[in-house]
Amino acid sequence: MINLSTAIRIINVEIQSRTEDPIITEITEYSVGWLFYWNSRRSYWATDMGDMIFGNGPILVDKRNGSVIQFGSGNFEEEVEAYVRKYFDNPPDSS
Repeated sequence: MINLSTAIRIINVEIQSRTEDPIITEITEYSVGWLFYWNSRRSYWATDMGDMIFGNGPILVDKRNGSVIQFGSGNFEEEVEAYVRKYFDNPPDSS
C-alpha cells in the first residue's frame, strides 16, 4: 500500500510528461486510491479557448501498488465507480 505523499510523487511524474507546467487542481480520496484532477497552469487560468487543453480527464493512483489509471474527461464518474467495484472483486493480498 502507498500513502498520499507517494501518490503525489507518482502523479507529478505522470502529468509532467503530458503538459508544460502542470498543476494538480483537486484530489478526491476513494477507498482504492486518489483521483487527481490536473491541468496546465496556463490552461487553468485561461480565458482564451486557444490556451485551454482538452481531454485531460482525472487520473487515479491505486493505493495497492501505485498504478496509474487514466479516466476520460466526460462521464468519468461511471468509470471510477466501475474501477472501485472491480477493486473489491479483486482485493489486494493481505499477506
